[in-house]
Amino acid sequence: VMRSGTGAVAVSYGSPTSVPSGNFGWAVAGLPDIDGDGRGEVVVGAPAETAGGLTQAGRVYVLSGQTRNVLFVFTSPNPEQNGRFGQSVAAGDANNAGGYEVVVGAPSETAGGDDNAGRVYVFSVQD
Repeated sequence: VMRSGTGAVAVSYGSPTSVPSGNFGWAVAGLPDIDGDGRGEVVVGAPAETAGGLTQAGRVYVLSGQTRNVLFVFTSPNPEQNGRFGQSVAAGDANNAGGYEVVVGAPSETAGGDDNAGRVYVFSVQD
């Protein structure tokens, strides 16, 4: 995150589960404040990180905008090698129910028996 007036770096994030070529930051979205600290959160996709022993299965992190602590880590409910879960992310009230959700794309996961057909998942970040 850069300061608009000076261009100086205001905040920098790194992967909590860093792996070489993990692509942390491939996709980024903002999320309203869910931890009550007064600042919005950051949703970060890392589609080439190893998850569950599967290379490039991918992960998504929800990080506190204030402390940068990890609030949530999501992995695919259908993990597969090279599935690239987290290649796209979005956040907001996806189901119009008043809470917040994180929407995650996994474009290379198998769906309906078809390789690389892709999947999209919606995760609640509030009870």
